[in-house]
Amino acid sequence: MTEHELADTLQLEWQQQVLICRIKGAWTQAVTTELIRQVQQQVQAFGSRPWVRVMDMQHWALATPDALAQMQHFIGWEDQHGCALRCFVGLNDVQQQLLDFKYDNTHKPLYFGHIDTATSYARQVLQQRGRSGLVGGDKGKSG
Repeated sequence: MTEHELADTLQLEWQQQVLICRIKGAWTQAVTTELIRQVQQQVQAFGSRPWVRVMDMQHWALATPDALAQMQHFIGWEDQHGCALRCFVGLNDVQQQLLDFKYDNTHKPLYFGHIDTATSYARQVLQQRGRSGLVGGDKGKSG
C-alpha cells in the first residue's frame, strides 16, 4: 500500500488526548500497522495521562482477518497504556454487536451517531478522570 493509498484509507487527528481515527474502505494489515505505530508513538508522550480513541467508521467497508487479529492484540496494549474509552461513530446494529463481542474483556465501546458528539463526550470523560485522578476505563456500556 502506497503512502497516498494509506492516507486515503486512514486519517488520524489528535485533539489533545482525544484521538480521532477516520477509516475509509477496507481495514487491512497495512492500515492497522500504521494506526498502531502512530498511536503508540503519541501515547508514549502522554506518560500516565488517560486518552480516548474515537473511531469514525461511517465510510468503513470491511476488515481482513489479519487486521482483526492485530487490532485484538492492540486492545490489550491500549488498556495498559491509559486508554480510558473507545467511541465508535457510524456503525449499524450488527457491527455494534460484533464490537461488543470483540471488547468483551475490556471496557465496552460506546456508540454515537455523529463525530462531534463522540468527541465532546470523550473530552468530558477525560476532564472527569483528570479531576478524580483515574486512568483506564470502566467495564460496562453507557451512552
